[in-house]
Amino acid sequence: MKQENEVEKLLSLIFQSRGQVEVKDGQLWVAPVELARKFGDQIRRLKPEILLALGHCPNCAKELVVKVEEASSRNSGRHAYCPQIALEGYGHYDSWRF
Repeated sequence: MKQENEVEKLLSLIFQSRGQVEVKDGQLWVAPVELARKFGDQIRRLKPEILLALGHCPNCAKELVVKVEEASSRNSGRHAYCPQIALEGYGHYDSWRF
């Protein structure tokens, strides 16, 4: 929870400064360069959480697949996973939330 708030605050500061954050070609990009430098330590430390917040795998930066599935007659869940998990398995993101 603490890191989620920290990520929200960081992204908010970047966006309020008219910056941009995106995942492109498997890399996290922050522009302009001045903002990337200013927040560089936080960006590096929180990179996996930033990638998740943007809907990407914290390990390889591929876009996550998100499905809402029925887990039982009373529960449905949100399943988010990295498409790379089928190829490499270990180390890739796979999460269920009910």
